[in-house]
Amino acid sequence: ESPFGVALNPITNQVYVSSLAGVAAIDGGADLVRLVIPVGTGPKGVAVDEVRNRIYVAVASDPLQRGPALVPIDGSKDLVAIADVVPLPAPGVGVAFNTNDGFVYVAIPTLQEVVVIDPKPGSARVVGEIRNLGKGTYGVAVDVRTNLVYVTNRDDDNVSVINTVDFKEIARLPVGRLPEALGIDPDRGVAYVGNSGANTVSLIDGVKLNVFATLIVGPTPKAAVVDPVSGRVYVPTQTDDLVRVIQP
Repeated sequence: ESPFGVALNPITNQVYVSSLAGVAAIDGGADLVRLVIPVGTGPKGVAVDEVRNRIYVAVASDPLQRGPALVPIDGSKDLVAIADVVPLPAPGVGVAFNTNDGFVYVAIPTLQEVVVIDPKPGSARVVGEIRNLGKGTYGVAVDVRTNLVYVTNRDDDNVSVINTVDFKEIARLPVGRLPEALGIDPDRGVAYVGNSGANTVSLIDGVKLNVFATLIVGPTPKAAVVDPVSGRVYVPTQTDDLVRVIQP
């Protein structure tokens, strides 16, 4: 039912997909849905902490209907860790986990900001809010090599780059129309941005922090997923139900 976010735990070989029904846990070996985990209302972005085996999903209202939240799932039990649910100031969309600082970054479109959460079990809490970004903050991705966070500003047609050391925006880069999800190739230092309103993917140099190429890929590219081994980038184009492959 209307799948939105997807994340993989390579250690357990489990894939997690958010939809209106909850978060589906898929066995990557058998390609079978094991169960759907109820997480509340309106689940959106999903991210995984593979070491703790925790899955984080942004919801419009948590399982107790207390309002917008980041909901953690204990991957070993396939259950929501209710005690570690963290309230959000408004519904979030994109979610990313940073292995360097252990924080979760959540884009809040209506507030033009990213909320930073320390999800440590037993003391999960908001530790920062990065405000005054572009309109419609949407997708979030982390470059673990440079420790930078990239955020698509869907309604402003640009991407904010955030330094995670001090939670400051250090660049804002123009891309194509209606940028949504994005993927990072840390080995090559490139961020790929799917521009859903322009039928293109923008390529950002992670060192120079500039857009160095724009590729035409097909109608309504909604995401860009990087294979860390081959470097190939997979771009689903919604209007024609195809997946384009970009060779680096």
